[in-house]
Amino acid sequence: MSISLIVNSLPNSELLPPVIEGLELQTDTDFEIIHSRSAESFSSIVDSAKHAYIVCLGANCIPNINFIRAHRKIANQGSISVSRRIYLDQTISQHLLDNCLTPCRWNWFDLLKLRVSGHVNTIFPRAILSTEGPFASFGVLKGDFGHSSDFQAISSRGTVLQLARLITK
Repeated sequence: MSISLIVNSLPNSELLPPVIEGLELQTDTDFEIIHSRSAESFSSIVDSAKHAYIVCLGANCIPNINFIRAHRKIANQGSISVSRRIYLDQTISQHLLDNCLTPCRWNWFDLLKLRVSGHVNTIFPRAILSTEGPFASFGVLKGDFGHSSDFQAISSRGTVLQLARLITK
């Protein structure tokens, strides 16, 4: 099953380059990227997607290199998959942007070091019990999406970067 990935961002977002790099380094490359602006109608963006499985990602959420593969593995009709955010503080976010680091390749040990030093909020996001935000991404089959108001574009108004870690529901 092919995937359409929607990246929702504000125009000229300085946080977008590490997100795009994370998408370019995916181990599973069978997906299209749709870059949407926050003001666009989310329903019309979903309608324009070419593929059956829709993944939406906020423009300040950096996917790890197995992000698409994990979504494909758990895609089921009638269900939604969501990922929680691992917040990077302003210091690490700026350091990452200034030094062209690749957090999409960070492993659990790298995150543990950042957690111990107080630069990330968690390394093991809790299971998600509700589809109410905040979450970093969601994936759903296009046919299950419909035009429900239950789904909205993920906001990308933050000034710090976040890591998207997929958790199944």
